[in-house]
Amino acid sequence: MPQKKNTRFYLFAGVMIVFAVILFIIGFTRLGQQDERLTECTEKITATFTGYREVKQSTGTGKSTIKRYPQYEYEYGGRRYEVTSDYSLASTKDMLTEGEQVTMFVSPASPEVFYVPSDSSGTVYVAYLFVGGGIFTVLGIALILECLREEREFKKHEQGYGYL
Repeated sequence: MPQKKNTRFYLFAGVMIVFAVILFIIGFTRLGQQDERLTECTEKITATFTGYREVKQSTGTGKSTIKRYPQYEYEYGGRRYEVTSDYSLASTKDMLTEGEQVTMFVSPASPEVFYVPSDSSGTVYVAYLFVGGGIFTVLGIALILECLREEREFKKHEQGYGYL
């Protein structure tokens, strides 16, 4: 009886784990960028929400979605700044109305770099990356363990165990 090969499954599990590692690396990188902003942006100011920059993006299924990036206007050091968030809105409950005052922190060295404490969109994206990485890791490990179990069972049968 020829030995069963699970090479495809091991390869698939390896790809899943590599994909999980990539998601974790992106997540940790984004987390580091957020932490850097938190330490860099120390000047508390009040900005005015001026609207959303809408960007139409393809979903890959032939449809498209519109992402809304909040835009703010503020004065710092005698200069006026108009900035757009790096993160699109996480949900419609976070929607702001035009002209609304928002508390934010800016970097004294580079005032166009800012952090808005009430905007949790960046944290939501990082959470999605970690959850996705965790799911792929668990699935990859489960597939590897199942392949190893099958190989052990096959070897037992090959050696005559389990047969009458």
